[in-house]
Amino acid sequence: MSNLTVQSNPPSANTWSSEVNSFMAIDESGTSELKSIERMISNSDQNNIDKWFILTGVIFNKDAMEFLPQKITEFKEKYWSCGEYCGKRVVLHSKEMRHRENAFSKRCIPDYDSFIGDLCGLLESLPFKLVSIVVDKYKHVLINQERGTCPYGVYEYALALLLERYTFNMGSQSAGALLFESRNGGADRKLYSKALYTVKNGTYYVSGANFNFLRERIYFNSKRTADNKKSYFMLELADLFSYAVLQHFRKNEDSKIYTTMSKKLVGYPDFDGKGLKVLY
Repeated sequence: MSNLTVQSNPPSANTWSSEVNSFMAIDESGTSELKSIERMISNSDQNNIDKWFILTGVIFNKDAMEFLPQKITEFKEKYWSCGEYCGKRVVLHSKEMRHRENAFSKRCIPDYDSFIGDLCGLLESLPFKLVSIVVDKYKHVLINQERGTCPYGVYEYALALLLERYTFNMGSQSAGALLFESRNGGADRKLYSKALYTVKNGTYYVSGANFNFLRERIYFNSKRTADNKKSYFMLELADLFSYAVLQHFRKNEDSKIYTTMSKKLVGYPDFDGKGLKVLY
């Protein structure tokens, strides 16, 4: 990445382009920083739960977009009037859900178990594929220390392998696009530059020519539209599974959301290395 040039503000996507027949929405859980890992290694704290970083991509085909948004809207309208909370479209956000905050408070969702059961039923019925890249930052740094080499940037490393797996699931005549959640201008520009660099130059195993199906269609959207009346459900599903995978590795236990959504992993049930790749 030494020749990386930080790009101008990345574009957003408010409609599905007619030429695109596949979309991958991307979100992460955990942090990609490595300073804390050096302290963990000094203390031989190899079981620290903060060593995990997850990057998840949810792949949607264009055909599904004819009915998929409506099914999600109907689910939200079952639990919230007009699918809104305080005048804004409800976003299925893992952090708010696990802390029972805002739209997911006990007042709004008194029977949380039933809500999760309904949500899992919805997720099971929706047509999409999943790819998750898991980085054990502790082992990654330790192995590079032993080799006398510098560790890769964690987000870059995971993103490269995630994009490789997106190419593996695309046909020769396909046209794809990427969607990230917008955070702030500077962070978005850096991430846009990293993704664009990989798309143009390829990875160690996959040449740039294999990414031609993307043609620089890399977008950044916030959680909701500008009027707060719609949300980008693709990012919501990426967030839900990314956190579920994080908990799977942190606690070695599976939530109902993980159990349901893991069936969508590419290659399921033989998804190791395909839909779920662990990196060191």
